[in-house]
Amino acid sequence: MKKVLFISVLMLSLFSCDRVKNKYPVGVVSYELDTTIYDGNYADYNANPDFTTPASTNRNVLIEDFTGHKCIYCPFAADEAHAIVANNLGRVSIATIHSDNTGIGDFQSTDAEYPIDWTCPDGIAIGQYFGAIAGNGFTGNPNGNVSRSKLNGQITYGAANWAAKTTELINANDLKVKLRSQIYYNPAMRGLYLHTDIAPVGVTVDKLKMVVCLIEDSIVGPQKMIGNVHNETYVHKDILRATIDNKPFGRTITEDDKDVSGNYRLHYSYIIPAAHPTSGHVYVPENMHLLIYIRDVNTDEIYQVIEQKIIE
Repeated sequence: MKKVLFISVLMLSLFSCDRVKNKYPVGVVSYELDTTIYDGNYADYNANPDFTTPASTNRNVLIEDFTGHKCIYCPFAADEAHAIVANNLGRVSIATIHSDNTGIGDFQSTDAEYPIDWTCPDGIAIGQYFGAIAGNGFTGNPNGNVSRSKLNGQITYGAANWAAKTTELINANDLKVKLRSQIYYNPAMRGLYLHTDIAPVGVTVDKLKMVVCLIEDSIVGPQKMIGNVHNETYVHKDILRATIDNKPFGRTITEDDKDVSGNYRLHYSYIIPAAHPTSGHVYVPENMHLLIYIRDVNTDEIYQVIEQKIIE
């Protein structure tokens, strides 16, 4: 696989010139992109594009729903999360994480009746991380958080509290980061380039990390319901499948990532796997999106989140 390491320089000129297609940020940028994903001459590809979408000007909210397919109360939590999304269109996203406070517990385990493995290593790592925080309230499923904003000193709490916490954050609209993204997708290779533009507002980048999740939506599979009823046709939604750089707690943003505009740019390349590694479930890019969020490295709070469709 052919990759290229970008080293950028600030170019000054006294003369007018044609538009340079590959405009790189000021400083040394430590990201690698797989050049084979582009379906033409990579030298013609604009690896630091002019963004066509406006940056977010409101603080959006992420609900992380820790769940399991043998958890009888988890479907109610999922319904609550999606009701919150419906009541706050364009402001709320969901990451459904099949993990408990120890990683894989009884609710996530597989057997003949519940054979599908919905877990992923990154989701397990996130569940274990929050489960290990003493007094955090994450003692099992269902459980979750709203942008990892604390409630009574706890990051994780029950679904009954999600709506009120969402309303609190949306009404306060404490915007700390403006964020936007742009994507190039090559269906022949199932490969993509993701370009992100980050503009901190009243917060320094040394406190921030970016996480990019691959999310799959609306997959039919068994789920245990109230009364231990087996629902063979339950629709699982917004499932965390991976982080595209294998960094569930984020990639560091540094001054070297600063663009000439003053914003920060992080770039990624990724090839969508053909299927889940253990269940064999085939991934359909049309049924997936990227969830991009910025977290505080000290408090874990998520300051901004956006969704990027893979296929527009």
